Amino acid sequence: MKMWFRNILCFSVAAAMAAGFPFASTAASMTTNTAAAPPVSAFYKGAKSGKVIDFVGDSTTEAAAAMYDRLRQDYAGKGGPLEGAVMQNRGASGNTLHHFVNNIAPNGNTLNQVIQDQADLYIVSYGINDIRGSEAAGGSRPDQIKADLKLTVDRLLKETNGAVLLRIPNPFLSRNDSKSIVMTPIENAQLYSDQLWEVYQNFEGYSERVDLLDIPNLVFGRKAMPVHPLMNDILHPNADGYRAIADAIADRITGLTVSNHEVQIQSYTRESRVNKTIAILQEEKLFDAVPSSTDTYRPAAIATLSPQMLQVVAQQGGMYRVNTWLGEKWINPIGGALEVQPSSPGDSLQLETPTYAFNDPYSANTGKDQGYMLSPQKVKVLARWHGYPYWKNEWYYQIETVVGPKWVQTSYALPSDLHSVSEWVEVKKVTDLNKYPWNEAYKLGQITPQKVAVFEKGNGWFHIHSWAGDAWIKV
Repeated sequence: MKMWFRNILCFSVAAAMAAGFPFASTAASMTTNTAAAPPVSAFYKGAKSGKVIDFVGDSTTEAAAAMYDRLRQDYAGKGGPLEGAVMQNRGASGNTLHHFVNNIAPNGNTLNQVIQDQADLYIVSYGINDIRGSEAAGGSRPDQIKADLKLTVDRLLKETNGAVLLRIPNPFLSRNDSKSIVMTPIENAQLYSDQLWEVYQNFEGYSERVDLLDIPNLVFGRKAMPVHPLMNDILHPNADGYRAIADAIADRITGLTVSNHEVQIQSYTRESRVNKTIAILQEEKLFDAVPSSTDTYRPAAIATLSPQMLQVVAQQGGMYRVNTWLGEKWINPIGGALEVQPSSPGDSLQLETPTYAFNDPYSANTGKDQGYMLSPQKVKVLARWHGYPYWKNEWYYQIETVVGPKWVQTSYALPSDLHSVSEWVEVKKVTDLNKYPWNEAYKLGQITPQKVAVFEKGNGWFHIHSWAGDAWIKV
């Protein structure tokens, strides 16, 4: 298969310095006797009380709440192997390694910052945002990522006495159940996963102060699967995945793991008992059984299910055994399945402003669903689902309405101070025409710089008549 890359325009380190990026670290002026810095094995074998561990990376570091909870509760408590260790979250959601080394981060967690920490151990996991593509741009080439990772490691070794544990990022999923495009082309999920793994493998034996933690082989497996029991979405592990990563980290830094080893993702290939609730978003076929890999036929569908919530009793990969009026049967949800939290009796949600309701959480921003406007009111909650992407921590609610169950997200609403006007506003640059008044809304098109008539506005949004119909803009 012929593969090609679209490269984003990015500054080289030299260009960044020439352009005036704050590249020189404050820590660079410190007197750091790196010649006496101990090997990483000394950290593994020594007492952890008072030792500082910096976790450095993107959203798979910053938004890894379950990983930190596992480490603190199961390993850093009284009598635990990490008792007394100081763990610092230096992740930056959405950031790239290239921005990190050029001291750009939305929350200030840059390379200069982590050097100033003078940590005893740096656990680094960057690269998923560098190598993947998006709607706007392609990913960085592997050689650029390797150069940025080398710069990170070299500066940490030179300007601190700390050791470095390179945590190889988890593989991507090969199927996108979200309507958001977070990788392009999705067919390259395996290629990108392999390339990122190979970038990190270049640092095997790089220094006695550097070690590799092969998370793909130790936890997830190297294969980019369409669904995975330890993944929440294409990029991010779920809570169980983060706990497994925490276990692998704890084993390594306490000296319990001797070497990496290949593991089989048996939970993906065999049936396992589970207890969860899913919501299916379109009609799905019901089966008596799941064909094994040696079957020469596929079982015929015995019935069809309409969109609804289902209780899952077993799972095999992306297929679920669910309770139905025919007993326990299997579905392979082609239209996607959301793992939801069922409501408790009396669960409700107050809609403070007119809010859009949709047939499913994804259709809000695809342009395919016109939405159903709800006036401010208290609504009954049927279920809730943690939105995509995982690190945004957005919740969608399935609610009861007079036209049947619908999904809402509290930010998908009209501006709280919306009011009618008759005025003109000047658009000074090419501007998106949004179908709804929020940033992620479906784009109807764009307009060039001009003056436009506004008939209502609120919270910085202007509602206008345009060539594409009524649209919302921000100027």
